Amino acid sequence: MGFPLLRPNVPHTGPSVCFKVAQATTPHLFTSTIRHCYSVLITAATALVDVSALLGWRVYAGRQFAGGGAYGPSYLCHFGAHRNRIRLHRVNHGLNTGHGGHERVILNKASSSVNKISISMATYNGALYLQQQLESLINQVLLPDELVITDDGSSDDSMALIKEFARHAPFPVEIVINESRLGYRANFMKNAALCKHDLIAFCDQDDIWHPDKLSQIANTFSNTDVLLSYHNARLIDKSGLVTGRANIAKVRPLNSPSSIHPYTWGLGFLLVFHRSLMQFADLWPESIDTIELHNPMAHDMWIYFLASVFGSIAYIDLDLVDYRQHGQNTVGFQWKTQSPWKNLQSKAALGAGEYNRLAKVSWSRHQILEHAIARLDGIWLQRAETSSALYRRYAEIFEARSKIYSDQNITVRLESLWNLLRRGAYGRNNTWGFSYGSLVKDSLMAGSYNVVSGLK
Repeated sequence: MGFPLLRPNVPHTGPSVCFKVAQATTPHLFTSTIRHCYSVLITAATALVDVSALLGWRVYAGRQFAGGGAYGPSYLCHFGAHRNRIRLHRVNHGLNTGHGGHERVILNKASSSVNKISISMATYNGALYLQQQLESLINQVLLPDELVITDDGSSDDSMALIKEFARHAPFPVEIVINESRLGYRANFMKNAALCKHDLIAFCDQDDIWHPDKLSQIANTFSNTDVLLSYHNARLIDKSGLVTGRANIAKVRPLNSPSSIHPYTWGLGFLLVFHRSLMQFADLWPESIDTIELHNPMAHDMWIYFLASVFGSIAYIDLDLVDYRQHGQNTVGFQWKTQSPWKNLQSKAALGAGEYNRLAKVSWSRHQILEHAIARLDGIWLQRAETSSALYRRYAEIFEARSKIYSDQNITVRLESLWNLLRRGAYGRNNTWGFSYGSLVKDSLMAGSYNVVSGLK
């Protein structure tokens, strides 16, 4: 499959330094002194390398960034390291992506190979705020090893801004222009498949990253079981004024597999994940978005789902991005202003549809994991089997709960309630079930004939 089933250990983050020392034929005391001085020198040099890595300094070793990738015929544009001119030639990578052709532009810069972080940015008519987002990437304390941009056919100045940025960026920039519109879901999934390094950071086109975002997140992957890490964000308006904290999907600092509520997920611009999760990309079209059932999962929902099954998820409660709200966001943020406790009849109408929807999504996730099981072994196989069984049970209890809110036969509703009680569906802090508050609400609905019959 091309991907490890278990995450490899994260290598040392500092540049490597190699010293060659000639062996001297000297008296013992002098030799001892030389060896001591050499030891001190090595210690000092190692400390300097570690400090330079921490501060984001780069040691450029003249490594040429190799173009290449996963998509069909394309144009490669190499920006010469020693002369300011561009060479354009056609390359056929010979792979069929199912997304049609595209034009690719790669502008190469020297880059260190040790940090292994790719930034995955999907763009579409984002010129208004794109410059600020791009500038925040070059201001990172820990610079990325590459930026991959897939543009979905922008008609504004986005491509001009991107190409100009790429000429001066301190890291390689790969630009892919889609031949036809993919939409943000498929565009991000295509982009992530092009990323080459161990860690992939999703990036929107209209936010502002704080300088320590990548350095803070990279530290969490020292735990080799962590497959995804994310953080909090600060809300800003279209002019950049701070309006509050986002507090999106706040969880514990470290969350073991299948320990987070199954329908929790962090928004894409928050997420950094391990590339090993991309081995399941061929199963993504089978997925069902939790909100829009006619679409596959959004890229962030998909990656969060996989990470929650196969590994641990880390969370940092620090504002590491300014999340811009400007009225044209693909996915925006809204404060909850309406009380969830409406009249009982409205709750019944909402409940039946809601629980049927979640049952359908749960069955879809169960089936995806069943397909994944056939290709797995070891700990990932065990984790897939555990989560698959949990999603199957989740689908079944949602179907039972839906009957409480939709069936006009009081006997059927009471039997469904008893079924849920018997299966332990209600409890305190019940990650894969319902709360005691839900039990009270369901009991009232199960025994109230008039409320349910009013729906018909």
